[in-house]
Amino acid sequence: MSNKKCDDIGMCQFLEERLVDRGQKGFVPLHTLSIDDSAPKAEMQWRGVAYHKSSKDRGLLLNYCPFCGGRPGDLSHRDEAKKGGG
Repeated sequence: MSNKKCDDIGMCQFLEERLVDRGQKGFVPLHTLSIDDSAPKAEMQWRGVAYHKSSKDRGLLLNYCPFCGGRPGDLSHRDEAKKGGG
């Protein structure tokens, strides 16, 4: 079993096992699609995890993992970047 915590590039095993598809209740991974004219193809980037109470719920962005205590995704680290911390 891995002891890896959630961070800006990945997530812990416990959170990853509980991910669901968009439109369902539960933990949903958030991605952005970068389309750059100079790049040969579009690039999908993982940004974080949201929790949805129902399929119609907009979701709540997690800035703290309830399983490992880490901070999943680069969106949860955005305030640190503004402050210059790490």
